[in-house]
Amino acid sequence: MFDLLKKTYNNIENIRGKKLVYTLFGVFVSFVFIGILIGYYRETRLNGNEAVPTEIISENVNEDVSYEGIVRYIGDGFYTDDGISYVLTDISGNEIILLKATDDKLTIVEGLSVEAVGRLGKTQDGQNEVLFVKELLFKNATD
Repeated sequence: MFDLLKKTYNNIENIRGKKLVYTLFGVFVSFVFIGILIGYYRETRLNGNEAVPTEIISENVNEDVSYEGIVRYIGDGFYTDDGISYVLTDISGNEIILLKATDDKLTIVEGLSVEAVGRLGKTQDGQNEVLFVKELLFKNATD
């Protein structure tokens, strides 16, 4: 094994001139090709997971509504099919509406008093309303 490594090292050391340029160019092109393939497959996989199913968007597609309350984390176990982990509650802790966003804005405002603006929809089972959050506005204690 050691002799094979030593022989390979010596062969690499003896590469000079045009052969060295061609070898480096071949290695560069190979790594660029592998990187493009990994990036393509990774992006298609991410985009597939981020898409909001069209069957859970309500008929009021163009109407934005807003709710005020405190964002609470309820965990991933309750609405696993819908990917819902947050709920908007009032000061007493009573649930107002389920919240869903395509980015991490709900994670950032967890535990804060906000006004959530977005579109209404239903869960996949059709029993609960969901607010697909577009924007969150912070609320002060004096507001």
